[in-house]
Amino acid sequence: MARLSQRLEEVIRLTPPGAAAADIGTDHARVPIELVRRGKFPRAIACDIRRGPLRSAAEHVAQAGLTEQVELRLGDGLAPLAAGEADVILISGMGGALMERILREGKDRLKSVRALILSPQSEPAAVRSFLQQSGFSIDAESCLWEDGKYYVILRACPGRQRVWTGADLAYGKRLLAEGSPALRLWLEKEEKRLEGVIRRLEKLPDGGRGALDEKRQELALLRKAQEKMAAGMKKNGSAAPRPLSNGPESATVKTKKRLEHEPNSNRRPDREESIPMSRDIMKEADEFIAANRENIIRDIARLVAVPSTQGEPSEDAPFGAGPARALREALSIAQELGLETRNCENRIGYACAGGHGDRYLATVTHLDVVPAGNGWLADPFVMREREGFLLGRGVQDDKGPAVITLYALKFLQDAGVTLKHPVRALLGTNEETGMGDVRYYLEHYPAPLFCFSPDADFPLIHGEKGIYHALLVSQKPVTSIVSLQGGVAPNVVPDRAEAVIRTNRNPAGTENITAEYRDGLLYLTAYGKGGHASMPAGTVNAIGLLVDYMLEQQLVTPEEEEFLCFDAQLHRTTDGSSLGIDARDSYFTPLTAVGGMIFLKDGCICQTLDCRYPTTTSGAAITARLSERAGSAARVALARDSAPFYKDPSSPELQACIQAYNSVTGENARSFTIGGGTYAKGFPNGVAFGPEHPGRVYPEFVGMIHGAEEGASVEELLEALKIYICALLKLEELDLWDEKEETR
Repeated sequence: MARLSQRLEEVIRLTPPGAAAADIGTDHARVPIELVRRGKFPRAIACDIRRGPLRSAAEHVAQAGLTEQVELRLGDGLAPLAAGEADVILISGMGGALMERILREGKDRLKSVRALILSPQSEPAAVRSFLQQSGFSIDAESCLWEDGKYYVILRACPGRQRVWTGADLAYGKRLLAEGSPALRLWLEKEEKRLEGVIRRLEKLPDGGRGALDEKRQELALLRKAQEKMAAGMKKNGSAAPRPLSNGPESATVKTKKRLEHEPNSNRRPDREESIPMSRDIMKEADEFIAANRENIIRDIARLVAVPSTQGEPSEDAPFGAGPARALREALSIAQELGLETRNCENRIGYACAGGHGDRYLATVTHLDVVPAGNGWLADPFVMREREGFLLGRGVQDDKGPAVITLYALKFLQDAGVTLKHPVRALLGTNEETGMGDVRYYLEHYPAPLFCFSPDADFPLIHGEKGIYHALLVSQKPVTSIVSLQGGVAPNVVPDRAEAVIRTNRNPAGTENITAEYRDGLLYLTAYGKGGHASMPAGTVNAIGLLVDYMLEQQLVTPEEEEFLCFDAQLHRTTDGSSLGIDARDSYFTPLTAVGGMIFLKDGCICQTLDCRYPTTTSGAAITARLSERAGSAARVALARDSAPFYKDPSSPELQACIQAYNSVTGENARSFTIGGGTYAKGFPNGVAFGPEHPGRVYPEFVGMIHGAEEGASVEELLEALKIYICALLKLEELDLWDEKEETR
């Protein structure tokens, strides 16, 4: 067998011994062969998605005489492994995004893993970010040059680590601290490349449609990495890296001078700097809110007027024209408030107070909405006021909260308080249908030190259930059902469902179902009560009503009946018990299971499933149980699986938020967990924080989020604005910089 490359030798060096290793994307199986041959493992599993490499791997394993110790398996990612089968997993030779996808989709296989050895060929920041979000701590990093290419290898073990952001996330905290010569060379080369790209973009009339700002930010982050490396080596008594030439002054010197002379740069503040709390800042907040009440309502109406459901993607609108237009409108509002703004390639944007530094606090809201659905008494995209409530799609979820975060930043800026950390109001456009906006942001921009998302309940959310989406597809021909449709989105309890059935029967309708027979066709419409899929209590699923009626009246063929009987089990309960997937733990409320949409496609009945699950189950377990229960009636196709997350409610950041809430409201409330999924789950250090109040009773004309007549209390939104101002000021008092610097 050919000699191993330096990179693979380094992979093996970082691999701790164990009982069994699994090499994912094994190619020629060189690594698992060497791991067994060198006595690190008694057995190994070599997996690849391609048959060709596995045939080559089989030859190499046979030549090494290890056919009993090295097992070959065909499959995608971690799918060929059983949970607990391997205590060390190795993945190398693929891009960071693909590596992250493999780890995310196979998360249930990681629960008993002792170590992950990962060598991403690109986007290492995405891999590091995933690890720290998933409960892994990076305990070793290495890098090297081979054949003109730069490689990174890292080892991660179970255990929480302090959150890495900025340069640490992009280039590796340990590599920067050690002053790695290989990394230093790569930074030099990358700096020259970026400088060349920037010079070319500066010659273009439009700067390459935002690309110029992006590359300048990349260069600034790179130079910050060089500074950290130099500081770390100086602290350790090593020779400082050679300054990188950029004219008469080095990058390090230029950066230092910029920090000294630019008041809005994100430099570390001196200890004596603080927020002037001798002023009655909360009285000023009350006066500010009273003066801007009508302006806030006007600006919420401006955003509600944009129908920002996901649409067809285009170059300038990655999530559709509506979300992109809503982002432009929100940034216009921010600019009118005197805030600096940034449009991040029409995927997400932000307004900021206190400068553009990359060690910042943030709020994060979303501007996209679910489809309007049925049951509205007026145009859902023309906001109305009634008895102190705003009515319209998005007033509560999440356009109203988005506007008040902008006004919170305006207050901080206009009040002239000294900010240790700049504050950004992030404005997303893809929360309802995948959160691709946040993934893009964290891949291209530094993560905040801490952020909160006003997209849930007060007083504070310190944990969110896992989110599981699947598509249940019938396996036998559909002949009598001519059309079938219900629901507007997978995460919405449907309030209406319709079917057209070819039949000679003409049954009567019921209280919730209309039936009309014409020309051999029966037209059915079922009416329920909609709401958010994570909170199904009090809703009535129209699809369940329709399916039960079709079965009771014997309107379908035996083949269709087989699937509909399975589908009826889904709608019979909302805790999953009718499907055998119910689960509960001590952190969260019990699992919820909701069928959001039903439709015909390619001659099959398709039913979406939305599950919010606690820590005692997993997406893989839910899929397995559903497949078992479905039998030959349906195929279960996984669409999304996002594991639960949980934050320590005693952490200083969370305590600052809950104290702000209690000081404004006079309550003594405590944080709790929810079943909904918010942007908080996507950030390394984030929580959901208001503005709704669970348990409060509202007039009947006020609808739920994701339902008809969605409503929000004006007074509660204004109170939330004061809470957020207070929370941001309390967060500014924390020495977040020192806490994060300890881990860099």
